[in-house]
This record gives sequence, C-alpha cells and structure tokens, in this order.
Amino acid sequence: MRHTTLPFALLLAASPLFAQNIVITFDATVNAVPAPLDSIRVMNLTQGGDTTIVFPGNTLVLGTTGIADARSLATSMQSWPNPFAGSTDLLVSVDEPGEMLIAVHDATGRECAAQRVQVQPGMHRFQLATASAGVHVVSVLLHGKRSTLRVLATGDASASGTQLSYLGAADVRFGNKSGRSAFTWQPGDELRYIGYAFPGNILNSDAIDEVPVASATRTFVMQRGAVCPDSPTVTDIDGNVYRTAHIGNQCWTAQELRTSRFANGDDIPTVQDDAEWSELATAARCSYNNDPATGADFGSLYNWYVVSDPRNVCPAGWHVASDAEWMELETTMGMPAEQLEVIGVRGAIQGVGGKLKAQYLWTPPNPNNMNFHGFAALPTGRRLGDSGVFLDQPQVGYWWTTTLDDEGVPLLRTMHFGSMGVARGPAAETFGYGVRCIQD
Repeated sequence: MRHTTLPFALLLAASPLFAQNIVITFDATVNAVPAPLDSIRVMNLTQGGDTTIVFPGNTLVLGTTGIADARSLATSMQSWPNPFAGSTDLLVSVDEPGEMLIAVHDATGRECAAQRVQVQPGMHRFQLATASAGVHVVSVLLHGKRSTLRVLATGDASASGTQLSYLGAADVRFGNKSGRSAFTWQPGDELRYIGYAFPGNILNSDAIDEVPVASATRTFVMQRGAVCPDSPTVTDIDGNVYRTAHIGNQCWTAQELRTSRFANGDDIPTVQDDAEWSELATAARCSYNNDPATGADFGSLYNWYVVSDPRNVCPAGWHVASDAEWMELETTMGMPAEQLEVIGVRGAIQGVGGKLKAQYLWTPPNPNNMNFHGFAALPTGRRLGDSGVFLDQPQVGYWWTTTLDDEGVPLLRTMHFGSMGVARGPAAETFGYGVRCIQD
C-alpha cells in the first residue's frame, strides 16, 4: 500500500507549490510484524476537531491552514464513530439518482443486513446497530458502481443480531461530525494520531501525540483493543504510564495499578512483614513475594483500606472501579443479566473471563485467553489477610471493587487460569488484591 502512496507524498513535499506542506506517512506493526492500517483518526488537541484517513490512504498532508489536499482523503462513504459500541452512523455520498443497495457482511462474508433505497444526489444517513463484536464490511451498490467501508463493533463477540436503518437525506459533508468541529491545523498545534488495524479480524490500536514540524513516517506499535481516544494513556503520581482500553462506554486502565502513593502525593506504606500485614487496620501495599520486579509486571497488591481511602489511589480523574462498573464491563462481554449479581463464578459459558484475560503471564495452557478488547487482565495473586502469606500467582487474578455487600463486606472480582468465567464475592479488608482504575 505504501509503495503507491509514498512516492506521491514525497512528490508533494518536494514540489514548490507544496513547499510549506508537512506530509506524515503512517505504518504499523503488530507483534513486531508489519500490519496494514484500516484507518487513522487525527485529532487536533490544540484547536479541537478531528478527521479520519481510511484505507487505502495512509498519509496526512498538512498545509499552512489545514489539510492541503482534502480531496485525497475523501471517500464516498464514512462512519462515525468507528470503532463503535452498539451503533454507528453511516454517511453515503450519492452523485446520481437511482435504487441503491446497501448491505452489511461480517468478517466471514455472511450477509447480516441489507436495504434497497431510492435515493437522490446528495448525502444519505443510515444507522448500523449490532451486538456482535468484530469487523463488518458495509457495501453500497448504485448503477453498477460499488463502494465498501470496514467498521469495527466493540460489543460482545458471541452476541448476534444486526440492524440497518435508513434515516434519510443528510445536509452534512464528510469530516463534520455531530457535536465536533471540522478538522483544522496550523503550525504549532499538537495532534494525536490513533491507528486501527484488524489482523485476524481482531482490533488493534495505538496512539501517537506530536507537534508536527517536518515530513516524517510514524509507526504505530499496535496492541489489542481500542485505546481511549481522549486518554490513550494515563500517568499516576509516581510517573507510571498505563495504556487504556475503550470498552463499550467505559475507559479502563489496561494494566494493574502499581503506584506507591495516593493521588495527592501521600505515601502508601509498603509492608513486607507477614505478621505486621495481618494486623493492619490502615492503608498498605506490597509486591507479590515482596519482589519489586514481580510488582512491576503484575502490579501492586493493596489492602481494602487503600481502596476506601478518600485520597484516591488512582490517578487524578480516575477511580477504583465499583461493583456496578464491573457489571457494565461484564455485560459488554456478554454476561446474562440474571448472572450479574450472583456470588460465585458467572459468565463461564459466554467466556467473559477469557475475553478479558491477557494472553501472557498466566499459567499455561490458556488457549481461551482472548483479550478481545485489550483489558489484559493478569494473574495478580493475593496476600492473605490473616497470615500475610502470598498465594496464587500466576494462576489467579484478584481485583477490589469499591462496593460493600449488604453485610458491609467489600466485593471483589476473581479470574482463574482454568476457568472462562469471572467470580464475584466478598473479601476481608486485610487481604491484598490488585486494582483496576476507570475514568471518572
């Protein structure tokens, strides 16, 4: 793909007519292997507004006042948002009247929905709604001419059901999205590039922030899932940087918390002695087996007094996830409503735990660890509250919630290497478990 676009980009950059242009060329790797990009979202962090470059395009041409060659970025069809959870709007540009066929196929080629619509020249809006996660191909056929667009649903990979609705003519143009300004640029603006690729029909993404000053190639180092557009990473008070995961309508940290301080800068005491740990009634943390290297990989273990402390252990603007917020995540993964409040293992048939667990660091074999959306849950292990003994790493992951049950006991979540489910249950305040943060 780059062999056809890069020479043209270089020609633009060398031409006197475009001497002031900056040409950013994008490529990507997944597991150190080059991967084709399906789309690149470009956000102006200084002025606001964004635009999307879609396959086969992979270059951004910036002039002194904006996109220098906007026509090279246009397509006859566009969706917003993409990726999407639940539904997305499709905008289709029509040059002549006639009967238009619009169809949606899943990654296997199976037709999921289709409509025939009599259209006039102009822009037409459709809504695509699906509960089935994965890549979908939208195709439009009019007078023998076909256009296609790939979109990604971030819902439940095991769910089914797709609807396509015609919403009528739309007096809009590509790039203008409801509630957002059109993309503009001037020298000195900070941009964010978010690249999306779908190797094996699994979403991978990465984000790069920069103030472009010269033509360059930028390479996305992709990981599974969609990063949160407004916060691809978040940094704690210690300077630890965490990748994020955009799942449904939530934004989660995609790694276990490992900070040694509350958000206000106050220290969280590190307690290594077993007897001291078991007698605590105040905030404390540790690394598994008191090994800092293990803590760097698997995150810190915290007692309940850290989680419940109003000083907030998560970065500013984030908080420890509640029981209800875990339930929303589990619903997105396909857990039935009747299982949500069950104490014990739930969602095993739907593979909820497998969809959330990382594909590394767990006790093998773990062929069902799919990490569909980049949550990348790890086997944190735990520290017992009555003895201070460490157990269960790398077989089991444990995470506090901020919620108390009806008897005033904290609730947690557990995932086991041998199970596809997620367990929900109570735990004593003196135990040491992992923490995941969610954006406010």
